[in-house]
Amino acid sequence: MKRILPTICVSTFITLPLQLTYAHDLAPAMRHFKEQFTQDLSHWTIEQQPNGKTGIQEGQLVINDDAGATVWFHERLHSPLRIRFQVQVASSGRISDINMFWMARDPSTPENLFHDSHTRNGRFNSYRGLETYYASIGGNDNQTTRFRRYDGLGNRPLRPEHDLRIETGWIQPDTPILIELTAVHGKVQVFRDGALIFEFDDSEFLASGWFGIRTVNSHLKVDFVEIVSVAFPASGKANYPR
Repeated sequence: MKRILPTICVSTFITLPLQLTYAHDLAPAMRHFKEQFTQDLSHWTIEQQPNGKTGIQEGQLVINDDAGATVWFHERLHSPLRIRFQVQVASSGRISDINMFWMARDPSTPENLFHDSHTRNGRFNSYRGLETYYASIGGNDNQTTRFRRYDGLGNRPLRPEHDLRIETGWIQPDTPILIELTAVHGKVQVFRDGALIFEFDDSEFLASGWFGIRTVNSHLKVDFVEIVSVAFPASGKANYPR
């Protein structure tokens, strides 16, 4: 494995030196998207239960939720892929549930996650039919951290090695956490603050799909999202590096 030492400067928040391990080098012709939540949510689709509220406040994506919310990046992504985002859980709410889907697709319409007949509404069970990778940091009131691969048929098997528990809790309130997700050449990985917590070799690798940030009954604040992928559609929604 090759170690890479990138450094990110995120607006006026913080400079983060990171040590990451990838299964393979990322492709040289990657395209890049970075969202710092300074304008609007035109790149995103919100699915949220009543009584929750999601928007931009003071340069952050703020998800103040009651019964479930998922915020999707509009564009379909393709492997090899790296996603990273910085997030904190506010002490004003329940300390729980930094969750994410990536390479998600609806088997009934694999080319369009947002087709008119979909029934996703923010409630967790409405996502059972997806085919996707899913990770949860600090779920179940900050007791569990888990990884699952949804098979598109309603099954979400949980392997023992993908069900982690620590007594001190996975989330410290009001403290930024850097989450990284990869999908590269048949392997997916999840990092928390630079430490690898899950690695999964998938014989039926999901090579493309959508990315979403999710929570339930918590107050999340996302500082930035950065995505490096093979290609985005030339829709004008993503800012490509020159």
